[in-house]
Amino acid sequence: MKAYIGEDADRQRQDFTAGTVFAAGAMLVTPNDSPNLPPLFMVVVEDGPAAFGPAPNLRFLLRLLNEHGSVHLSENSTIGTSWALLDHPDGPLVKLKIEVVEPAEAAGRFEVLLLAPNYAGMWQHIADGGLVGITTTSRQRRLMKNPDATYADAAETCVVVGIGASPALHHLIHTHHWPHDLLDTTAPADTPGRPKPRRNRVELPTSAHAPGPAVRALLVDPHTQDELGPDGLADIAAHLWAVDCQTCGRPLGTPPPALVVHDLPGVATASLHHDNCAPPTAGPIRSVLAPVHHHNSWSARTLLMPLMRGDVQEHHAALIVNPGLENVALGRDPDGRWRVQVAADFRHLDLVPPGRDFVFGKPASGARARIVGTTIALDSTPPGLPVQMTYDAPADPPVLAAARKRGGVILLATHSLWFDSDRLDKELSAILHTNRIRLGWIGLA
Repeated sequence: MKAYIGEDADRQRQDFTAGTVFAAGAMLVTPNDSPNLPPLFMVVVEDGPAAFGPAPNLRFLLRLLNEHGSVHLSENSTIGTSWALLDHPDGPLVKLKIEVVEPAEAAGRFEVLLLAPNYAGMWQHIADGGLVGITTTSRQRRLMKNPDATYADAAETCVVVGIGASPALHHLIHTHHWPHDLLDTTAPADTPGRPKPRRNRVELPTSAHAPGPAVRALLVDPHTQDELGPDGLADIAAHLWAVDCQTCGRPLGTPPPALVVHDLPGVATASLHHDNCAPPTAGPIRSVLAPVHHHNSWSARTLLMPLMRGDVQEHHAALIVNPGLENVALGRDPDGRWRVQVAADFRHLDLVPPGRDFVFGKPASGARARIVGTTIALDSTPPGLPVQMTYDAPADPPVLAAARKRGGVILLATHSLWFDSDRLDKELSAILHTNRIRLGWIGLA
């Protein structure tokens, strides 16, 4: 980060901008049915010499994108990224710095310059890291003409690269008092510009045997309370665990957490926050910006699962995964009510409820299981996305032996279980007769 004042300001601005590609725009895209994927911060440059003159290697990467697609390009590239900041008196400037190592034909550096105030409301979504996509104006126009375009469609128009957290962007956001609901971990509720919304405390039915992180009460704004109703709130609470705040990342502790529902066309997400951290909700939030959950927790555990095949009981290796302890996806049921979408993160695997639809030995596409030492890992790649989600858990020797013998594992995905509970076996047996769990067969790589 650099900040210059006085007579040197113009000279330093010239030095900072020299040789850069000027960004024609930027936009943020996040998945609307899987709250755990990172945001895609799309940086747009003009087609033609203005961009490809200073960055001929970008032209080569875009050609590879056209020929092979975003996933193939991401898997076969090594690209370093970082942000740089010049806090100039005439307005702050941000540079996206790119260093291509592989493919060798595109090796080299280029930098894209953004006028920071133009994107004041967006920096908070990428300041803690995520995915950056570099695309062109023509590709962006084609994307925006498609009213049904998805997160995967957006990723397919970009050279997608990962980027880490940036102290420079944090400094920029706080210095200029730009939106920072997703970043602020200390501001009290009465901070100017950060009004504390009115939320009602809602007590929830909870079993006497419920483990510590179970949600026993929620703080809910009146709009959300009316929209969900008692049954909807109870359904959501049964699938959430009060572990970490989805705004600041710190433990939620014992006070009732605040429930925040982001309502997008056809889908919504529900997440838990500290009361002072949670953004206000005055009504439905309808925007291309879905929530970004950098602090989502997941858990996984392995076990031997009995399975009847004819008259013979067999024991199979199973990996049970809760992909989101503090946030879940919602969808409308046939009556138009919001209900939890079980294991939306694994939607692409076509998991099924327990019953006859589960086919043993038929591997789900888009995922693989691996044995790594004494651990079983699940790698899941949603179609069309250059993102791999990995969940793993230690496994005892009988579980490892069963996985090798059968050539795979049974995946059980649910938000409804706390895996450290000493009642896990009983609770798992109970929800296997409900609609709160999904199963699939994952082949061993």
